[in-house]
Amino acid sequence: MPVTYLSDEWFAAAGDAFAALPERPGATATIQRVITGSPDGDVAYHLTLEDGRVVGVERGTDDAAQVTLTLPYKDALRVEKGECSLNVLYMQGRLKVAGSTGAVLAYLPVTVTPEYEAAQERLGADLEG
Repeated sequence: MPVTYLSDEWFAAAGDAFAALPERPGATATIQRVITGSPDGDVAYHLTLEDGRVVGVERGTDDAAQVTLTLPYKDALRVEKGECSLNVLYMQGRLKVAGSTGAVLAYLPVTVTPEYEAAQERLGADLEG
């Protein structure tokens, strides 16, 4: 069944998709994302990473987030569908990073593991924008 990106259903599916990632000691951070220009305006959400495991994906901001990643809706949707990576968007200047580079360095390696990529593929398979 199709899931609309950034809908309540998507947040639930994202939490489920990434719940079983393997442990990666030290990969702990709260990462905030701000998606600009979505059909519903700018949307913020945050994910909590504990030792490489995503333990929460929630709508809204988190004052305790160590880093904020800001990117346009169309690019974010491409990432979620597995068509592009955050690393590529950063290199192209389309992903803006504010906050701790340490948090980014903890998070980005997790996004290129086979387990994360498989979870991303499952989540993106039924995604519509």
